[in-house]
Parts: sequence; C-alpha cells; structure tokens
Amino acid sequence: ASAFAQGPEIDKLVCEGMRASQTPGVTLAIVRDGKIDVRAYGLADVENRVSAKPESVFEIGSVTKQFTAASILLLKQDGKLKLTDPIRKYLPELPASDARITIDNLLTHTSGLVDYEDLVPPAQTTQIDDNDVLRMLSAAPESYFAPGTAYRYSNSGYVLLGLVVEQASGESLPAFLQRRIFRPLHMDHTLLYVRGGPEVEHRAYGYS
Repeated sequence: ASAFAQGPEIDKLVCEGMRASQTPGVTLAIVRDGKIDVRAYGLADVENRVSAKPESVFEIGSVTKQFTAASILLLKQDGKLKLTDPIRKYLPELPASDARITIDNLLTHTSGLVDYEDLVPPAQTTQIDDNDVLRMLSAAPESYFAPGTAYRYSNSGYVLLGLVVEQASGESLPAFLQRRIFRPLHMDHTLLYVRGGPEVEHRAYGYS
C-alpha cells in the first residue's frame, strides 16, 4: 500500500487497551521521511506493573546469534582464527567424537551437536551459563549426524561459538561485543547481560 500508517492508526492497530492491561509490552519505532516516532504499549514488567516506555530495553533472544557470528568473522579478519579450525582447538574439553566439527559447522548449524536443552537435568531450577553448557556437551559424545552432512538449528553451537570468541580474543564475550561492535556503532544502550554484571536500565522482561 502507498499509504503509511500514522501514529493514531498505529495506536488503533496495536490496541490502546494494552496501556491499562496486564499485557507484556511492545515498543514500536515508526520511521518516515527521516523522522522517528517511538511509541510504547503494555507493560515492561508485569509483576510490578511498570509500563513499557520508548526507552525500554528488550531482550533480543536468538538475534544475539548474529552478533556472535559477527564477532567470529571479526576475529577471522584479525587473523585470530580460521573458519576451518576444529572447535576442539579452542575447547579441548569437548569429546574426541567432536574432532571433525569446525567453526564453520557451528556458524551454519551443520555441526550435529545435541541440543543442550535436552541435557539439562529435570530438577534444574537455576539458570545455566555457557560453561555449564560446555560441561554438559563434553559429557555427551552422541550427536544427531556427522558434521556437514545435514542442517539442524543449534543453540548449542552458538553457545560454543561465544566461548570460542573468548578463547581467541582473550576477552569476555560481553567485553568483546562492547569494544568491537556496540561502542563503534554507538549502540549505547545495548549489552550482553550476564548474572552479576551491570544491571539493565529500563529493562523490559520477556514472558511466555
């Protein structure tokens, strides 16, 4: 359509009632002729009834994988690693059965690694971190298929790529992302959150 939705139309589309409901929120940026109109609806924190605001910071979930992949490619550009490197070069804790898995396999979801979510003990109540995932995968020599022979979306692979970034760069993944991506691009309100690290100002929580 040639028409561009104006602010009031967006309000009607998203539903003005979100402002007064117990609905998890959204923030929309409407861009037209170089001008940006940012609007927020619903709640950033349902439990505490904190409204979403234009400055609310949302979790981006698996969009994080794009930043992890960019970090790997920056390190390749720096000569710190090759995409053909076996991952055990950086993570020797992994079993010998993973010897043929390369960084490229992890990037392209062709590693055959098992999903770490399936390895989490049923009684687990606390959130696991990347090193927990590495320990679980190190104790799980089974795989879905031989590396490079099939495709299967893999959260496990991207957790390992984050650890490879740390090994190859000598920095934590949050620090690397800040120095090489977020700060140069003036992404001033973006960070990789880790427990015990800086709190996220204006945080909007995810719900299911």
